[in-house]
Amino acid sequence: MEETQLPQMMDATPGDRQPSQDRQLWLAERAGVLQAIAEHAPLAKTLSLLLALMESKIRDRPAPILAAILLCDRQQNCLRPAAAINLPQEYNQGIDGLPIGDARASAGTAAHRQQAVIVDDVTLDPLWNDYQELGQQCDLRAAWSIPLLSDSDRLLGTLCVYSPVPGRPTKGEWNAMELVAELATQAIEWDRTVTNLNESDRHFRELFADLHLIPVQGYDRNLQVFFWNQGSEMLYGYTAEEAIGRSLEQLIISPSLAAKLRQEYQQWVVTGASVQPSEFTARHQDGSAITAIAHHFLVTNGRGEPEIYCIDLDLTARDRQAEQLSQFSARLKYLHRLSTRNYQNFDELFATYLKAGCELFGLSTGIIARIELPWMYLEYVESPRPEFQPGQLFQLADRYCPPVFSEEQTLHFTSIDQYPKQQECPLYPHWHLEAYLGTPIFVEEKLYGTLSFFASEEKSQPFTEADCDTIELMAKDISRFIAAHHNELRRQQVEVALRESELKYRSIFENVSQGIFQSSIKGRYLSVNPFLANLYGYATPQELMAQVTDIANQLYVNPQRRQ
Repeated sequence: MEETQLPQMMDATPGDRQPSQDRQLWLAERAGVLQAIAEHAPLAKTLSLLLALMESKIRDRPAPILAAILLCDRQQNCLRPAAAINLPQEYNQGIDGLPIGDARASAGTAAHRQQAVIVDDVTLDPLWNDYQELGQQCDLRAAWSIPLLSDSDRLLGTLCVYSPVPGRPTKGEWNAMELVAELATQAIEWDRTVTNLNESDRHFRELFADLHLIPVQGYDRNLQVFFWNQGSEMLYGYTAEEAIGRSLEQLIISPSLAAKLRQEYQQWVVTGASVQPSEFTARHQDGSAITAIAHHFLVTNGRGEPEIYCIDLDLTARDRQAEQLSQFSARLKYLHRLSTRNYQNFDELFATYLKAGCELFGLSTGIIARIELPWMYLEYVESPRPEFQPGQLFQLADRYCPPVFSEEQTLHFTSIDQYPKQQECPLYPHWHLEAYLGTPIFVEEKLYGTLSFFASEEKSQPFTEADCDTIELMAKDISRFIAAHHNELRRQQVEVALRESELKYRSIFENVSQGIFQSSIKGRYLSVNPFLANLYGYATPQELMAQVTDIANQLYVNPQRRQ
């Protein structure tokens, strides 16, 4: 029978009472698995090690165990094999896409209930009605499953153990299963954490990959280049394909400067003493000399390794560019922190970005507006002025930003005198917005709205290229979060539709005034609706399926008609 609580165990076997030498081997194998997790070995390899570890513990049985670890596919609401041991290929293929729900064998039921499920004999248990034929083909009789849950009780997958003979696990076997389930949970969560961090690293690089005015390079402690943006191509003459994989001394700096930088970077990693901005002489691909100033910043990638990024500026307009360099470097670090934070909701996300923009650009009001022609809707507002409130609706023609929308590019002016057309805006006499910086937000390659910052007084300093690059990077970040939210909403809608469809089918199956059933080729009922059970004189479908095990010979006058 099936159970969802910790089962009553069989008596201990000799394998449950390990001698000291076996226990040391067990601990050593467990340490190997933990090392694989820490080193971020491929998840399938780590899970396979865990199953081999469990097999070494559960070895005193009449026949070897068969086991698998299935991962949760949230989009399809099903389970998919990630690692298996001793299981036939046809069984792994048969359970690929196993639905999560009641009566979906041991694994699907355990995932649905988020409780352990122990089935003594799959040929007798109703949880296996739809899968008995597959189990019998693969010589499976007992099936034990433990759900793998995160710290927040989020389903990650299931651990499944099978036996060719009916029965329950012993206490020692169950303890081994629980340990393997715990380690598998840690491995899966760590794998997903590292994957998310790597995605954040990739996104961080994409933020300034296309910057053509400011050269940015990325390299490791040995000065081997892994990132080279368009600005670096323009300044030094090497394309990204030519630069990546080579060291800086092979490209643009002298061996003596390279040795000095390696020493400074090592000290930075160990002590936290950062490399100060410095002027240096580099060489162009054509051999000509370039005088530039370098500003460095250190980040940690998804593998926990330090990476150095360097922003170089040609010193033709030394003072102005040096200031822009320092400002933009600080902004990049700031935006990196914003883009890799975990936000609880859109209110927190957009409030953080709007406050950051107001501070960076020296403007008092920030707005994220949604455009649905011919209207503009204020979604999020950061402003000390009470006349700006989320939820306000305006004719697009009355607002300051139609050029941002129509021309699909960043617009800025420090005084409205620089943009006389805006003085014709109907709202200008009421709001007196003098300084403005705005850019379009595109989501999934479609115009979503605008990100705008402004003030009621003129701005004393002109907007710079760094200002324009910064607001465009912020808009890209916001676009990424919105697109991810849209994808999640679509996934949830599909999930709801699938559930409604299943409930509708189940309602028809349970309540229709006709007998409906499914059966195996061998003549055994797999599922029966209540009407058919009542028609044959049985109290429940389960009673009918238990009593009638050969449809042709028990129900047909002429068994040949069953053919």
